[in-house]
Amino acid sequence: MKKEMVAMILAGGQGTRLKMLTKNAAKPAIPFKCKYKIIDLPLSNCSNSGIDTVEVLTQYQPLTLTSHIEIGIPWDLDRRLNGLFVFNFGIASNSLNDAEILWSNMEYLYRSKEKNIILSPSYMLGNIDYIAAVKYHENKKQDITVIYKNINTESKNFLNCDVLNIDENNNVLSVGKNTVAYNNLNISMEIFIIKKELLILLIIKLI
Repeated sequence: MKKEMVAMILAGGQGTRLKMLTKNAAKPAIPFKCKYKIIDLPLSNCSNSGIDTVEVLTQYQPLTLTSHIEIGIPWDLDRRLNGLFVFNFGIASNSLNDAEILWSNMEYLYRSKEKNIILSPSYMLGNIDYIAAVKYHENKKQDITVIYKNINTESKNFLNCDVLNIDENNNVLSVGKNTVAYNNLNISMEIFIIKKELLILLIIKLI
């Protein structure tokens, strides 16, 4: 299954809500539990899932991120074929949105042979088995699959998160922002598995 997909990690945001922490560093380059950086987790998810083609799309303060991940040795992504690719679309700026960054990367999408794209934010902290997720995506014959987590703990930490309204067949009926602190929420992890051809069409329509 790993040959059927390429992972694209969106790491261009400034992270203004983190204030001083991202004044001179990209959000995914911020230390996590002292020993790691935030970007380490999505890269580890890819490596542990056997995905050997990973793109990291950077923009804001890119050097703070690229100097950490370098050629991907800690994640076994330093390969002659495939491996880790880092694309920078700005110098210490935050002027492009995700659609514009993906548009700037269209040539790679056209040339890639994988039929599924995993789109993941660089800040999502959690252990995810992408192989299982793609198998589900393929078995259901879906164009887009959203990875989500059901939250059964009442907490204000999930305010303003994207909440999925899901039917009994696990189909997404609608997406809305969470505005109150209550439990039993299907919180989107903002990770999508999408057919490459459909992603290209959506990018063209958004630009």
